[in-house]
Amino acid sequence: MKIYNLRLLCIAFTLLLFSEECISQDLYVITGYSIPIRILRINSDNSTTLITEIPYDPNSVGSFTDIAISSSNTFYGIKSGGHIYEINTTTGATNLLVTLPDNGSYTSLVCNSSDELYAINNSTQRLIRYNIQTNTVEDIAYLGSTTPGDITFYNGNIIFPSYDATINRGVIKAFNLTDESIINGACIPEATIADYGIANVHTDCSLDRVFTINSVGDLCEYDFINDTRICTNINFGYSILGMASSSEHIASNCGSENLVDAACQPMSVSEYSKEKIKIYPNPAKDILRIENRINITAIEFFNVSGKKIKEITNPNSNINIENLTNGVYFLKVHSNRKIEVVKFIKE
Repeated sequence: MKIYNLRLLCIAFTLLLFSEECISQDLYVITGYSIPIRILRINSDNSTTLITEIPYDPNSVGSFTDIAISSSNTFYGIKSGGHIYEINTTTGATNLLVTLPDNGSYTSLVCNSSDELYAINNSTQRLIRYNIQTNTVEDIAYLGSTTPGDITFYNGNIIFPSYDATINRGVIKAFNLTDESIINGACIPEATIADYGIANVHTDCSLDRVFTINSVGDLCEYDFINDTRICTNINFGYSILGMASSSEHIASNCGSENLVDAACQPMSVSEYSKEKIKIYPNPAKDILRIENRINITAIEFFNVSGKKIKEITNPNSNINIENLTNGVYFLKVHSNRKIEVVKFIKE
């Protein structure tokens, strides 16, 4: 790849918290663990705008895990069981289009310029394509990898966050749609915070910008040329599962390019154990204990609807939870090194 002056200029501006001059943002996210499900647009100043709310349907199976946007600006969503829906962003109504094969675990969706939706079946590790116009499903290729979240297009590749067990760390995989090779396109620094959403903000094939977002709202731009990333945190107030761009379908037209393997360095099991925050007992009744080797600065409590119900600053290792209602909660743990989301049950 060539390094273009305009791209370097854009990256420099991005250092100033993704300035408005550099980024004309068309990124959308879908919330998880909330009722109703919400689709939000990320604005250029990193504020958010509600696009639609999808009401809870007691007769529907599974929950939405990702969204995609077609060339006609139609929104689509996928549920964990492989059910693909068209989403009416005016009313929030959904219309089932197809159920993908093998009763797999699906967390990803992206649309190309030909109205074809791509998804990864995590159960079989295969890439699946659904043609909206002809209502046909095609098995494309075996990837040998899974994703906790999303996929997008980048220079003739399908890219997606994944985990490489051989080096014990998170990576961005790149699957070449022409020769079906697969490499580690980028390294994810944090071993314990999964990137869920990924999207390509397309302007030109040589200047495409890839963004990821994790469950705690860290929005990051990846530079595949220099294997770097720049992040900022957005306080959504909800857990985020998937992301889409209204321009990423155009990126599917870019010619195939063999990306350079990022050569991610292994993270040892001992390093991983040091980083991971542990809570116990789980379930817990009155006291929740936190074991870690980093300095925790704050803990936020969220219920299953995504509502923040409590926050503790500079907590000690024993947290009193006796006043919480019984149920499932998510802790957003802040430290001087990272943010991690941990699930626990109050009984």
